[in-house]
Amino acid sequence: MRRLFSILTGLLLILSGIFGMMWLAQPPGSDSVFRALALRFWPVLVLALSAFFVLPPLLARDRPGLSGLFIPGMLILTTGGLLLLASLTGGWGFVWSRLWPLEVLALALAFLFMALCMHSIGLTVPAVILGFNGLALQLTALTGRWEAWAVLWILEPLAVGVALLVLNFKLRRQGLVIAGAILCGIAALSLLVLSFFFARRWWVIGLLGPALLVLLGGFCIIRALRAEPEPSAPPAIPEDLG
Repeated sequence: MRRLFSILTGLLLILSGIFGMMWLAQPPGSDSVFRALALRFWPVLVLALSAFFVLPPLLARDRPGLSGLFIPGMLILTTGGLLLLASLTGGWGFVWSRLWPLEVLALALAFLFMALCMHSIGLTVPAVILGFNGLALQLTALTGRWEAWAVLWILEPLAVGVALLVLNFKLRRQGLVIAGAILCGIAALSLLVLSFFFARRWWVIGLLGPALLVLLGGFCIIRALRAEPEPSAPPAIPEDLG
């Protein structure tokens, strides 16, 4: 681990020195191409910094306690990627106004990686909840239709319900199944009701309710077809009247 940190530190210092030389290299009487490149690619330093947090838990699988480094590592990695995209395209306003929910999704991935490294099914609960919210926030940020949260709030009980059902795969507790099914049922019922209210305003949302009914009907049919046939009752033995 010390060798890894030494290598990463050396690489970060080398990159910093290269960018410093590119910034200061300006021939007399001409525009500096190197300075322009340094202005464009400086977020690479942020990406390099994220390696200090992301690589140790990936390379030291025998030390699951290091997986906590995924949280700052994934956030720094995503921030560096957004900075680089904005710097290369010049669209600073677009990137940070439309793509900022990627930070929430990065945090969800961090919890998922922690769950895999630590073999802890409980860490999938915040991963699922943050993932659902991150996807919903990214959708509304890209479209600019923040009023869609009049329907998207359904993702909150749905995310918790799905997280509890995932948690049940490891713990095998009936209470988790009941609680998860109730929350998913509340989300499904709410979606079914709201789809009729918003059908005229957002036709896509209006289709979600009938689509949900189709999915539930198909699930019932598939479950019935895959169920094992019940054993037939043995024939009744007539009583001896003699």
